[in-house]
Amino acid sequence: MDPEFLLNVTDAVMIFTIGILIMYLVTKIGQRKLRLLTVLLAGFLLIHGLYHLTAALGSYYDADFLGTLSDVVVEPLGWLVFLGFAVYLWRNS
Repeated sequence: MDPEFLLNVTDAVMIFTIGILIMYLVTKIGQRKLRLLTVLLAGFLLIHGLYHLTAALGSYYDADFLGTLSDVVVEPLGWLVFLGFAVYLWRNS
């Protein structure tokens, strides 16, 4: 196993754990604006964890399509959700 695989798997596990904990927190929030803001943050984290997971699988199986998928599809999708989080925070604070 190469270090890139181990680092990506470690990142994916940590980010998924934080994202799941934040999604649990969403169930406890009563305010609609704060709940939506928290969902956007958790969505970004879960997509970013998926990015690390696909990058890890791509390096482990030496599959170029997984590396391309993570770089071309998953990463921009995560940044779009994060941009939505930032704009929503900016407009509602």
